[in-house]
Amino acid sequence: MDRDMRIIIIGKKIRLAFWRISTSDNFKTNVSQGGRISFDPLPKEALDLAERTALSCGWDDVGIDIVMHGGRPHVLEGNMKYGTKGFHAAGIDYKAMLAGLILKGEI
Repeated sequence: MDRDMRIIIIGKKIRLAFWRISTSDNFKTNVSQGGRISFDPLPKEALDLAERTALSCGWDDVGIDIVMHGGRPHVLEGNMKYGTKGFHAAGIDYKAMLAGLILKGEI
């Protein structure tokens, strides 16, 4: 597999979701280790699984990594330190977004 998904949930809602794709010479999809970001649509099943996982674990600020295998999504891990490169790539000011969520009482 050359890709997995990073789905970031803040305040019980998905705030960002993207594919992390490895390079041809490295199996790692981590963006900080050379993986690239793609905003192609993610499977609804993966998004639903991320939301259920975060809710079940009581996580309200987490990046959940999911891989598709056998046509089904599987959680790889949850990261509380998920990085902000995805937000930057999407043109989202992470700090301003958080401030807005706080002011609206969403987090």
